Amino acid sequence: MKAVKENKEYFIDDSQKGFYLTQGFDIYGDDGELLEAAPGKTVSYDEYAALQNKLEALEAELQKAQSQGKGKNKGAEAVEDGGN
Repeated sequence: MKAVKENKEYFIDDSQKGFYLTQGFDIYGDDGELLEAAPGKTVSYDEYAALQNKLEALEAELQKAQSQGKGKNKGAEAVEDGGN
């Protein structure tokens, strides 16, 4: 597993995990998946992950709405541009 903080990355074993967590390091597995986030962060990892998922869903919804509405409001676009 790895302990990662900013530009520092250390390969550690299970016995060192607690020490690195208290120092503000995130712990990643050998496959690169986050195992534990450092507890002292301003925004918890769980909250960040939930917001990231919500953002991705909203972006997909926006993309879908834009692709469905293509060409339907050409007159509205002309008015927004001042009729030019």
